[in-house]
Amino acid sequence: MKWTKDCHQALRVTHILFYGGFVLMLLGACAAAGAASDALLAGFAITGIIGVVAGLVWGCLYVRCPGCGASLMLGGRVPNHLPKHCPECGRTV
Repeated sequence: MKWTKDCHQALRVTHILFYGGFVLMLLGACAAAGAASDALLAGFAITGIIGVVAGLVWGCLYVRCPGCGASLMLGGRVPNHLPKHCPECGRTV
């Protein structure tokens, strides 16, 4: 099933999930430094980890070349922008 229209939209969803999860993990770390409850710390940390992992998985599944289907994630990293051409087939992305 295709959830996104193109690789650009898939990259936006990847950024929202990955960086949103990262921010939640930072909030959990700030809660650990303050006098917040352990439940709040655990909630932020677990939600953040789930968000980061979901962003990586979403990117690996859906940030792909529209021509050949090759992954544009380059080794599992979250790209800041898409390349102009697919590294596999050379098609304009």
